[in-house]
Amino acid sequence: MDVGGHLEVGMKHIYRICMSCLVAIVCIAAAIPLETHPSGERTTEQSQQTRLAGSGYDGSTLYVGGNGPDNYTTIQAAVDAASGGDTVFVYDDSSPYYENVDIDTSIHFVGENRNTTIIDGQGNWAVVNITADNVTLQDFTIQHGKFSGIHLLSDGNVITATLLRDNGWEALYVDH
Repeated sequence: MDVGGHLEVGMKHIYRICMSCLVAIVCIAAAIPLETHPSGERTTEQSQQTRLAGSGYDGSTLYVGGNGPDNYTTIQAAVDAASGGDTVFVYDDSSPYYENVDIDTSIHFVGENRNTTIIDGQGNWAVVNITADNVTLQDFTIQHGKFSGIHLLSDGNVITATLLRDNGWEALYVDH
């Protein structure tokens, strides 16, 4: 009797159950408002820089959208230019961003507002592919991936306050 084979299948089943619970927790957390400005005004670039500076992130901050002189026009261009520990901050003024994003560096990937900073995969494979370990992703809406909204191929990643909607087979697919 091959007990080892049954044990391996059982562990895979437990792993899948744990990952399903993680997805449920992320979805529930995304539905809870985390911060609301009392005036209802848009957050300025200066206050975003203050928020990021106080968060313990190392490295530089690269901006996508907005009106800064060195801001990137596509998310992928900023991600490609980022180094480990950098933050890629995405403004919602150019949203939705019609692109697929591949993250292969340990960065902090932050949207301005999870309800209005939208990455739309336009029905292509996965909207966001994360192959680097220790990536932080927060405050986005990720939609219209043919296969998945987020495809995780790495460890130690943190996904918070992110809405995953209208994605094909899986909202979040963990391939490990």
